[in-house]
Amino acid sequence: MQINDFIYNLLLEHNCVIIPKVGAFVGNYHSAQINNLNHKIYPPSKKITFNKSLNQNDGLLIDYVATKNNIKYEKAEQNVLRWAKNINELLAQQELIDFPKVGRLFNDSLGKTRFEQYSHHNLLKDAFGLQEVIAFPLKKEKQTPAEKPAAKVISIASQSKPQRTINYKLITTAAAIALLLIYSWYLGFQTNLFKGGNFHYSELNPFSSKVCEIYKPRLAKPYPVTSLDFEALSVPKEKRYIPFSLFFENESKTAKTKIVDLKSEEFAKPDSTKVALTLPKNISSGMYQIVVGCFKESENATKFIDKLRKKGYKNSGLIDIWNGLHRVRIDAYTNKQDALDALGAVKAKENAGAWIVKK
Repeated sequence: MQINDFIYNLLLEHNCVIIPKVGAFVGNYHSAQINNLNHKIYPPSKKITFNKSLNQNDGLLIDYVATKNNIKYEKAEQNVLRWAKNINELLAQQELIDFPKVGRLFNDSLGKTRFEQYSHHNLLKDAFGLQEVIAFPLKKEKQTPAEKPAAKVISIASQSKPQRTINYKLITTAAAIALLLIYSWYLGFQTNLFKGGNFHYSELNPFSSKVCEIYKPRLAKPYPVTSLDFEALSVPKEKRYIPFSLFFENESKTAKTKIVDLKSEEFAKPDSTKVALTLPKNISSGMYQIVVGCFKESENATKFIDKLRKKGYKNSGLIDIWNGLHRVRIDAYTNKQDALDALGAVKAKENAGAWIVKK
């Protein structure tokens, strides 16, 4: 008996049969099936697949060959390896390898090994002797409606009053409609959503406080405010505070007077009897200046300049007032390239947002 014939017998007993250096036949349980097209019921079976990666010798096939042929294991191993080498050569030549009652092995056009199982042999021992069965569906007979039982006659006198059931679904629906109508009335009459006026999204919530939508301007004309533009403002040295009102004339009776601290000691000259509140003038012009800060308050700009000078930046100072901001420089250069070279060091050491302005 050839080795090809042994594969069928081994697959009846085992779920994996390995051909050394070729691959393995793997069996999996396949449940019974019903084919509605040909009206057949197929018994459970064993589905066989081929795995080329499982090609290490496990001794099962060689031991079976040695037992069946009554030869030594070494001799059976030589025969199996020679047979396996012949299978690989035939597959490389696009030949079909037939395994009786199991299936056929071949290489497709892409060089991949394929296996087709024969359907007329069932390798599941538990289903031995079972064959497919032809089963036609039964036609359902029309059932005649059953006769209705005769209505029972109940005496009106003995009949009790029916109990009323509460329809919660109807009550919930009615409550939802009522709330919707109330909310629609609120949006239509209590807000400007449909009136065309000013409307705020907070008005969609009827429980939130209303936002004042109209701002009425004051009828009284305020006093004109003159900008000092940081011009010199002379104040007697002995006066430290200047009182003035920030309210309108018709409010002066109830308004409190505001007091501004001049801090005269920071701006007073040693020899003068009056304090001069001035903006520090630009040290140089027509130069490339590295800007390291912008301040709304002149006092903050002055403190920042003092801080820079204490660090050793002797050319630091105030550049100008641009859009209400005091721009402070750390240094100035007559040559643009020198300014660009210094800018990198300033960004790394002092302020990463520094830039150059020409003034």
